[in-house]
Amino acid sequence: KMATDDLELAQAAEAEVVRSSAFGGRAKVYQVADFTAKLGAEMAKITAADREALEQVRNLQLRINNVQDEIKEMEEELTIETGGLMKRVLARKPAAAIALNRANAQLNDSTGRVSGGVPLLALAQGRHCFVYDILCGVCLDTLSGDRE
Repeated sequence: KMATDDLELAQAAEAEVVRSSAFGGRAKVYQVADFTAKLGAEMAKITAADREALEQVRNLQLRINNVQDEIKEMEEELTIETGGLMKRVLARKPAAAIALNRANAQLNDSTGRVSGGVPLLALAQGRHCFVYDILCGVCLDTLSGDRE
């Protein structure tokens, strides 16, 4: 802005030189043609940097939107998995087997909190095996077996 103002002032006065401190911070005297060329080059740099910054903002906004969509999908999935319907469906099927890690039994620690323990529980139900985190109750993995 300062350089543009200095150039306009020189052109209004019909001067052959421009005195400006817009480039480098110190006042210098430039020929109007040289100053105009230098100003054009600086404006081109600023325009290119501005375009690049806008492109980065667009890319980041797209990434933010994608992550927000993923979060919504995960929240919906979590709501379904922990909802009443899922609890009723799982309650109808009895567990065939429940197993703790052997290290937990050896250390006499069913939760797996002691050093060397594993805080996981495996539950077999029909042809599926579910792996749960004992401490928070979240199903970490589901393994499906053969139909036979």
